[in-house]
Amino acid sequence: MSRPVQRVALISRNALASGLFALKRWRCKQLAAALLTLLVWIIPGLILAADKPIVGLKMELMSIRNRSSGPLPVRFRLEYNQPQMLEGDLQLSIYDGQDFYTAEDLIAKLRFDDIVLVGQDYQFNVVLPPCRTSTMRNWSIEAVFITESGPIPLSSIIDKQNPPEAFDLITSNPAERSVLLCSCCAESIGQSASKNRRFLETALSLENYNPLNQSVDENSQATAQEAAESLAPNWAGRSIIHFAGQWVARDLPLDPLSYCAFDLVLLSDGALARLTQDQMDGLSKWVRAGGSVCILPDAPMKPMHLELLRTLLGKQQSDAADLTLDDEGRLIVVSDENDPLLMNHFGLGRALILPVVEDLEQRLGKEDLGQVVAFLWKVRCNNGIWNGEKWAATNYLNQLRATGIDVQTDEIGAYVTDESLGDKERWNLLRPLLNDRQENGRYYLNTQYLESFFGGSERLNPRTELLLSFGEQLLLPEDVEMVPTWVIGLILSGYVLTIGPVDYFVLGWLRLRKYTWVVFPIVTVCFTFLTIAVAHDYMSSEDTGGRLVITDVVDNGIPVRQTVLETLFLGAKTEITTNHKSQLVVQAEDSPTDADWVNAYGNGPERKSDTPLSYAGHFPQNYTIRQEVQQWSPVSLRMLSLEPQGVKLPAIDWNDSTLVTTPEGNIRLRAALRQNQIPIHSAVIYHNGTQEALLGQLPAAFQAGSGQQVGMTGDNIPGSRTIAIQQLLSYIPTASNNTGLFRIVSQVAPQGAGSLEDLAFWDSSDPNQWALVIMTTDGDEFQVYRKLYHVD
Repeated sequence: MSRPVQRVALISRNALASGLFALKRWRCKQLAAALLTLLVWIIPGLILAADKPIVGLKMELMSIRNRSSGPLPVRFRLEYNQPQMLEGDLQLSIYDGQDFYTAEDLIAKLRFDDIVLVGQDYQFNVVLPPCRTSTMRNWSIEAVFITESGPIPLSSIIDKQNPPEAFDLITSNPAERSVLLCSCCAESIGQSASKNRRFLETALSLENYNPLNQSVDENSQATAQEAAESLAPNWAGRSIIHFAGQWVARDLPLDPLSYCAFDLVLLSDGALARLTQDQMDGLSKWVRAGGSVCILPDAPMKPMHLELLRTLLGKQQSDAADLTLDDEGRLIVVSDENDPLLMNHFGLGRALILPVVEDLEQRLGKEDLGQVVAFLWKVRCNNGIWNGEKWAATNYLNQLRATGIDVQTDEIGAYVTDESLGDKERWNLLRPLLNDRQENGRYYLNTQYLESFFGGSERLNPRTELLLSFGEQLLLPEDVEMVPTWVIGLILSGYVLTIGPVDYFVLGWLRLRKYTWVVFPIVTVCFTFLTIAVAHDYMSSEDTGGRLVITDVVDNGIPVRQTVLETLFLGAKTEITTNHKSQLVVQAEDSPTDADWVNAYGNGPERKSDTPLSYAGHFPQNYTIRQEVQQWSPVSLRMLSLEPQGVKLPAIDWNDSTLVTTPEGNIRLRAALRQNQIPIHSAVIYHNGTQEALLGQLPAAFQAGSGQQVGMTGDNIPGSRTIAIQQLLSYIPTASNNTGLFRIVSQVAPQGAGSLEDLAFWDSSDPNQWALVIMTTDGDEFQVYRKLYHVD
C-alpha cells in the first residue's frame, strides 16, 4: 500500500475513534442526567417513607355532634399494611381544648388493650366517657400505639410527625342543650332515605315546639303590645339543638351502655329486620332503663324481631293489638283502630310502633304528632305539646306581678310608674331593671337586665342536680371536722409569743441573744409540725368515705338501672385502682350549693381540681381505672350500670300497685317493710306533687337542747346529716325545682354524666304516676330503691 493511502486510512481510523469517544461521552452524560433525575424523585419519597410510621390512625365522630353530657360515639381505624403481625395498645390522652392546651386541660386517659394488626386496616367503634368539659366545643386527642418495641406516635396529619398533630373532635357546647336521634336504616348511609324516614328525622324534634320558633306570619300578626308582653328575646341556651345521626343497622352497638350516646333511637327503612339478637337485647335493656325507641316496621322480618315488638309493647298493649306476621314476614296489626299508634311504658323507657303507611306526614295530624313527640321525649303531662301546641314560655312580667309589682305594657314596651314602685326598698330592688323616667312618667323595663334576673330558669343547658350536693354531704366521713378557730388562734398566739417576747427576754436573760436567728427557724419548724399534727388529729379518719347506691326496679322486681355515687376522702395522697365491668364511670361534677358542708369559718369546702381518670381495658365493658386522690380533698365518682348484678331488694310485691295507691295497700306495705331483713330507714310515696312518708317520717322528732335528731331506730343523727337525708329524699325521684329542660320533660334517657341529671324519673304533674322510694342505711352506705308505677 502506498504511503498516501496509508495516511488516509490512519486519518479515517482516528476520526472514527474520536466519533466513538464523543458518542460514549454523550451517552454517559445522558445516563448521569437520567440517574440524577431519578434520584431527585426517589430520595424525597424514601425520606417520606422513612418518616411515615408503620401505623396510622383515622378518628371520626359517628354523628354530627354528641348529645349533651352523653358518651361520644367514635370510630377508629388503625391503618397497617405490613405483612408482619403487630400487637399493641391504643392510648388516648383527651384534652379540653383545641390547638392550644396544657397538661392542666387533661380530662381523661384511655387505653384500649390487646389490639392485633395483621396486614390490613383494623376498624372498631367505641364510646368515649361523658367527661366534664368547659365551654370549649372541641377536644384535642393525643394518640399513641404502644408495642413491645416502643411507642408509635400517631398524627392526624401525615406530613406532621415530629411532633405529631393531635386529633380534633367537635363536641356539643355545655352552655347549650344538644340531643341526638339515632336514625338507623338497613342499607348504606349513602343511599337516599325514604320519605317517611326524612319526615320523622325532623318531625320528632322537640325543638319544633319551642315558643321562640314563631313563624313569620305569627310574628307579623302579633301587635307591638303583645310582643312587649311576651318579653322573650331569643338568647343562647333557650333552644334544643337537634341532631339526627345516620346509622347502619350493622353498626348499632351490642352493649346497652353504648346506647347512652343517644336520646332517641329511630328504626326505619328496614332497620329492624337487620338487627341481630344481641343488638336487640342491648337495645331493649337500654329502653327498659329509660331510653326511647320509635319503630317503623316497614320490611319483612323474622320471628325474633316480632318477639322484640311484643316485648316492647308489653302484655296490656299486645292484648289490645295482636301482632303477627304474614307469609312474607311483614307485620300485621290486628286492632279495632285503623293504622293505630302503639305506645307503651316499657320499664322506665318508652316504646312506640308507627303504622306502615305510604305517607306518615299525612297520617299523623297535629295532635297525633304532638302526642308521639311528647310520649317519646317524656314530656310533662301538663304541657301543651301533648296537644300539638308549643310549650309555655316563662313570662318575666308575670313573675314581677307575682311579687306585687304592677307592670303594664304599651306599644313601646313594659313599664312601671311611681305608684307601682311604692316604697324605697322596692325602688332599690327594681332600679337596675329600669331605664330613665320618660316624660309620661313611665319607667320602661330594660329587657337585658330582666333577662339576667329571670332568664336562668328558661335556659335549657345541662346543669348539675342538687341531689349531688346532698349526696356528697352524706358520704363524707362523720368523724372528720375542721380544726376549730380557737385551736388555730391558740397555736398562732403561742408562735407569736415564742418568737417575740419569749425569744427576746429568755435569750437576753441567758445573754445569748445573738442566737436569735438560730432559734427562730427551729421554733418555726416545731410549730409547723405541731400544726400538721393537730390538723391530722381533727381531719384524719379511719373511714374513707361512703356510697350512695340508687337502684331502679321494674315489674317482677327486676333491677334495670343502678347509679353509685362514691366519695373518697383520704388522709394521704394515694393512687386508687379499681376494676369495673359493664359500668360508665366518671368524676362527679362540682355542685356548690347551700347544702354543702359549712365549716367553722363560714365557708364551704375548697374544691381542688381532681386528677383525671385513667381507663385501661375495654371501656365500658371490662376495664380498670386509676386515679390519684389528693390528701383531704374529697373526690366523688358516679357509676352507671344498666345490668346491675347481685342486688338484694326489700321483700315486697313490686308488681302490686295498690301498695302505693290505696290506704289499705299502704298498711300492707308498711307491715312488709318493717319485717324486712335489713332495717328500713325511710319509705316515701310520691304522687301528684305530694309526698307521704310510710316509715321514718321527715323531719324526725327533734330532741330539745341536744342539737340532734332521732332516727327510726333511735340512733342520734347529726342535725346537718338528717337535713341532708331529708333533701336527698326530696330530690331522688325528680329534678330540682323543675327548671331548665325539666320544665318541659320529666326524664331524659340514661347518659351516665357526673351531673346526675338523668336520675329524674317521676312526673309530678301526672296523676297517673306514683313513685315509691325506699332507703336503708348501713354506716356510710346508703341504699335507695325506686319503683315507678303507671296506674290508669
